[in-house]
Amino acid sequence: MKGMTKTIVFVCGVCGAGKTSVGRQLAEDFHAMPFLDADDYHSPASLEKLRRSVPLTDDDRGPWLERVADAAEAAAASTTTTTTTTQGGNAVVVVVACSALKSAYRVALRRRAAGCDVDFCLLDPPEGALRARLEARGAPGAHALPDAAAALQLLPSQLAELERGGWSVVLEGEAALAPAREQARELARRLRERWGSWAGSYRG
Repeated sequence: MKGMTKTIVFVCGVCGAGKTSVGRQLAEDFHAMPFLDADDYHSPASLEKLRRSVPLTDDDRGPWLERVADAAEAAAASTTTTTTTTQGGNAVVVVVACSALKSAYRVALRRRAAGCDVDFCLLDPPEGALRARLEARGAPGAHALPDAAAALQLLPSQLAELERGGWSVVLEGEAALAPAREQARELARRLRERWGSWAGSYRG
């Protein structure tokens, strides 16, 4: 019997990049694999900072990244949903929407989730498109940032923090402006090229 492959795919980017919608679509297309939103693992103190448009520090993010990695690894260990690889084995793919803008954050996530293979995908739309999306977001409730004004105030600091090197897959320019289903399909295509002979099946 072939072994089980466990992979965590982090879908990353600044606020307004589309992490949640694209990540959720990617997880669904990987045969309804688990999807996690890293915003759900912020501490109350960090959420309060975000509501006041105060950028989080590395001290804020360290424990948060640990919680995110632990939750993703636990999901990979506990899910009963698997897909079949081209070598006849089984695979689990957990998709996580998470900013992870700095290389150091991605290193911390990879180390913490050492029991899984890890890939980081960056959604990198033009700044003008990000601003338009955030302005259209409007009412609070769907994200850690409570409204468009808070998100727009934090966008410059997030763009300054974003380190564009070292990603598994990058969607930028027009590719990062496509509908979520198309972006998910392109991410899956590029990821499966990276994964090679043990790439899981995909129905997107």
